[in-house]
Amino acid sequence: MVLLLLASCGDSPLFNHVKTPDAGRFVRSVEDQRFPRSNRAFDLVWQTGCPSFDACSFTVNLKDPLDSGEELFAELWMPSMGHGSSPFTVRALGPTSWEFSDVYFIMPGNWEVVLKIKSGGQAIDEIRLDYRL
Repeated sequence: MVLLLLASCGDSPLFNHVKTPDAGRFVRSVEDQRFPRSNRAFDLVWQTGCPSFDACSFTVNLKDPLDSGEELFAELWMPSMGHGSSPFTVRALGPTSWEFSDVYFIMPGNWEVVLKIKSGGQAIDEIRLDYRL
């Protein structure tokens, strides 16, 4: 049963140990990125030492504050495996800055950090940032 579960997720990090040429490529920060619908600009900066399989954190700094009733969310998603890694802690550092901590990359591969602006519980804008560990 366990073998079936491991095999059903696609390529298993337990059984496939092929190192790809770009393994370990990681962008420490993203500057002047924009959400596609609202055109809101932001920066995303990872803490020193990330990525790792230990707890990591990153900050998101919007150039302008969110509108009343809007909130910023983040998800960590691994598209090739069909799952993510959660939960993590969110702390507002000010009206335009948030820290996302206790972020765990649970296995090597392609990951997406999905940032969402929500209003009334509905996502009104979303951007996906690709990372390879």
